[in-house]
Amino acid sequence: MIIDPASAPQDHAEGGGVIVYLSEAGGLTQFGAYLDMLMPGAWSSQRHWHSAEDEFLYLLSGALTLHVASPIAHPERIRATIAQLRSVFPVVIPYLTSIPLYGGLWMMACCSRTLDPRTLTTLQVDRRIAQRGLQDLRYYNGDTHRAALALPNFVRALVA
Repeated sequence: MIIDPASAPQDHAEGGGVIVYLSEAGGLTQFGAYLDMLMPGAWSSQRHWHSAEDEFLYLLSGALTLHVASPIAHPERIRATIAQLRSVFPVVIPYLTSIPLYGGLWMMACCSRTLDPRTLTTLQVDRRIAQRGLQDLRYYNGDTHRAALALPNFVRALVA
């Protein structure tokens, strides 16, 4: 099936860009197909989760950031997911954050062909936050960015 993105319904992405609903234009009923076109510095707010479904992602440029699992409750899931990501992306950077709703410590991963969040200094992160006009952030800043990348030994062993 060939779908012309120009004929598909579109919406503006919250982070700056366009979402094209390809499944609607193609009459697909068994799965969803979307094209997220994000401008440099924008983000996708298409938050979602899966319990038993697969997901296909084709990243042209930029970075993919995703939830992985709890390093305490699901260490094997972390090992498997990080290994799978590394088989696809040249740069895979696991990091930790606290998500009280999930029960505490949670592993995330930033994946890219070229971008590495470890290269950003505290000052660079703080400057980007200011340049993008992000105000009233309650948690994230240059220091927390750097701290999230510092993994405890038991987590280093999981992602080695």
